[in-house]
Amino acid sequence: MEKSRADIAAADARTSEYEQRLREARATVFRAQEARRKAALDARAAAMAEARSKAQTQVKAAKADIEKDREAAQGGLQLRCRRWRKKSCDACWSQPEQDVNGFEDEFR
Repeated sequence: MEKSRADIAAADARTSEYEQRLREARATVFRAQEARRKAALDARAAAMAEARSKAQTQVKAAKADIEKDREAAQGGLQLRCRRWRKKSCDACWSQPEQDVNGFEDEFR
């Protein structure tokens, strides 16, 4: 009977040791999974930051191009307006004025 009790105690000890090693192995696997998950999330965050930075750079460049085009268009419009105004004024001042009876203004 003593031997049986000793065998049972030894089996309990081995079972406890086995359960402890199993808990440690599970914890090791869990830590490894968490480390891989964190690395994946960090890589994703870095990729997102890089993509965001590139997008912001492209948007800034596009805005600068649009502003340059706007300034060029505005300058062209101002030049056309000046030319049109000059032509209009030249046309008005180059023709002699006529009075109501159709006679030219002699004082001009």
